Amino acid sequence: ETIACDMVLWTAGAKPIGVMGIPQEDGANVPITIEKTLKIKGRDREFALGDVAGMGLPATAQVAMQQSDYCAWNIFASVNAAVGDDDTKLLNFRYQHLGSLMALGSLSGTATLNLPGVGDLTLKGPLASALRKMAYVYRMPTNAQRLKVGSEWLQNPDLFLPPKLPQDPKEFEKLNPFVGTPNLDKLFNEKEIRNVLGALYDRFQAETRSS
Repeated sequence: ETIACDMVLWTAGAKPIGVMGIPQEDGANVPITIEKTLKIKGRDREFALGDVAGMGLPATAQVAMQQSDYCAWNIFASVNAAVGDDDTKLLNFRYQHLGSLMALGSLSGTATLNLPGVGDLTLKGPLASALRKMAYVYRMPTNAQRLKVGSEWLQNPDLFLPPKLPQDPKEFEKLNPFVGTPNLDKLFNEKEIRNVLGALYDRFQAETRSS
C-alpha cells in the first residue's frame, strides 16, 4: 500500500539496554554511569562506550567510533598499570563533532559539515548523497570491505544516476547543494578559506596518526 505524504517522521526512538552485572543508578534501560576515561564508575578495569555509555552525547556511530580509540588505549593503560607500569596514563575522552550525514532516498540527502572558522555548512541533494556514500566507504574497517562495498555500489547505477534528466528548469534547483545554506560569505572569503584548509589538514593529520 502506498500512502501519499509530504514527510515521514520516525519516532520509534532508541534506548540502551541493561547490562548484566553492571549496576545502573536510575534503574534499567538507562545509560551506564562512566568517568571521563570511559571507565565505568566504581569499577577498576571495566569500560563502556557507545549508546550504553552515559556521557550526554548523541547516540551516533561517530561518537562510538571516536570513543573506541580512547577505550582501546585506556584498556592498554589499565593493564600496564596492573603490572606496575605507571607511565602509561589513561586519557580523558574528548568528542570532536565532524558533522551529520543523512540519506533521503538513493539519490538525495543532506550533509552538515562542521568547518572550522565557518561553522555548520549544510549541503543538500545529490552532492550530499555522494558525500555520505564516500564517508560510508571510507569508514569501513578494512580495505577489503571498502573495495567490496564500493564495487557493489558502482555496479548499481541507480544509486548515482537519476532515471531521467529533469525537464523543467525549476527542477535543476534541486541539484544546487547550496540552496538556503547560511555562512556562504565566510566560506568564500579568502582568509576563511585558508583557515578552513589549514584546520582540515590538521584534522587529517590527526586522523592519520590515530589510525
